[in-house]
Amino acid sequence: RLTGTFAGSALVAAGKSRIPLLAWLLPYPIMAAGVVLSWGHISLISIVWSYVAGMIVVNVVVMAAGFKHLKVERAQLARFWECAGIALTTTAIAYGFSRLPLHPWPLVLLSILVIPVLHVAIIGTVFARNPREFLSRSGPGRLRDAL
Repeated sequence: RLTGTFAGSALVAAGKSRIPLLAWLLPYPIMAAGVVLSWGHISLISIVWSYVAGMIVVNVVVMAAGFKHLKVERAQLARFWECAGIALTTTAIAYGFSRLPLHPWPLVLLSILVIPVLHVAIIGTVFARNPREFLSRSGPGRLRDAL
């Protein structure tokens, strides 16, 4: 979602505001279709997934338009895919945590304490080949400079 927001903002700044505007018309019919298709066995989760599907579509369309209409250098594109890989890895780890046989509150506490540290370690591994590179007080500033 965040990448779609950045791409949409860049398109607006580049004078192509019509693209994100029209893309935002897509989630509504997709959500409506999802609700209609699940009407016989409607549930909260099917409604939520209908909204999620619409949001995925709008963000993918805006990101694709951003890559098509804005000049993106090869190094920037490579960094984008590195960041996507980092996000997917952290998401997989978070999903793995959700499967741990713990009660909800200890699981939430463990996740809050461990997942951000693992995420920063993954970033350090990808960007600096050192998992501890950004795990310090000066780490966020060095990470900003690395980006």
